[in-house]
Amino acid sequence: MSKFENSFVSKNLVRRMIFQMLLAFFLLNVPHVFAQQSQTVTSAHTEVQLLSEVSSLHITQEVFTVALRMKPDAGWHIYWKNPGDSGLPVSINWQLPEGYAAGEIQWPVPKRIYEEPLMTYGYEGETVLLIDMKAVPSSVMLRSGVTFQAQVKWLACEAVCIPGKA
Repeated sequence: MSKFENSFVSKNLVRRMIFQMLLAFFLLNVPHVFAQQSQTVTSAHTEVQLLSEVSSLHITQEVFTVALRMKPDAGWHIYWKNPGDSGLPVSINWQLPEGYAAGEIQWPVPKRIYEEPLMTYGYEGETVLLIDMKAVPSSVMLRSGVTFQAQVKWLACEAVCIPGKA
């Protein structure tokens, strides 16, 4: 490889790396924008809100994501899918229109919470749980005003634990 080619390759590699770092910085520091959102409900020292990335479906769109935003009060926490030695994970019971199906919760990496003598895993502060929703296009093509409902249950803990429901 000539000196010119080597220099050209190096400059392109550096430009690509700078672009990727800027893109990562931008994506990590810009709040997610969701097209639809439910009212915020507060129960058991936790704010809960259901959000959707879409406000309408296109005929060809089969999968979209909804988010369950949970924010326990300062000093409180909620639990991961495997809570550890104690606790209960967040659960969602969906009431969906015909032609829709909810996927599994996509759990962010939890924090270790040491509650002597127990080790648990969960979240302090705002947490967003993502769920992929699947629409069968033939059953939803002509529908408008579709509503998703979910009953969410969790256990919020500080020095004591309180079951929450929204």
